[in-house]
Amino acid sequence: MKLRLLFLSMFMLLFSFNIILGNIFPAKILTCITENQIVCRDIYIPSSKGAVTDFEHIFTPKQIRRITNRIQEIKSSTGNEIALVSLDSTHCNAQNFDGYVLHLANHWGVGAENLNNGVLIGISKQFRKIRICNGLAIETILSNDQTKEIIDKNFIPKFKKDNYFRGIMNGLDALETHFLTHQIVII
Repeated sequence: MKLRLLFLSMFMLLFSFNIILGNIFPAKILTCITENQIVCRDIYIPSSKGAVTDFEHIFTPKQIRRITNRIQEIKSSTGNEIALVSLDSTHCNAQNFDGYVLHLANHWGVGAENLNNGVLIGISKQFRKIRICNGLAIETILSNDQTKEIIDKNFIPKFKKDNYFRGIMNGLDALETHFLTHQIVII
């Protein structure tokens, strides 16, 4: 009985600290439910670190600043928000990379909530993968085929030469050009 009370007291104390301090842990654990079916369990969702979240440590601090500045320029010129995340095996594996990037896009809420005008670029040097998740409004002007074309022509050639910074900058330029020449349809 004393052990149970001790356990309950410790649990309440930890729970109280979590409420008082406002979520001590920066990550969340989610269970994904789609149409009343559990499609994945206990997904670790880390906090975004801003426009560039480089978990894989691909970029130098200077490169991160330049990418962040470029993303801010694109937001100013087009109104669309872009974020970049690099992931390694501490977050997901090669098989669930695409789904994991989609979960991050939804959880982080890239873009204006009422406009759905966000884009999350997920890359992994370790898995040799890239995934671009477009918000619903972006999908009205940028199809999956067009997204794939931008990836194949702008990101991949530089990634193959191990120049991830230049690949990202080329891809951001292509996305901005596309956004500036196409009008988003508000749905």
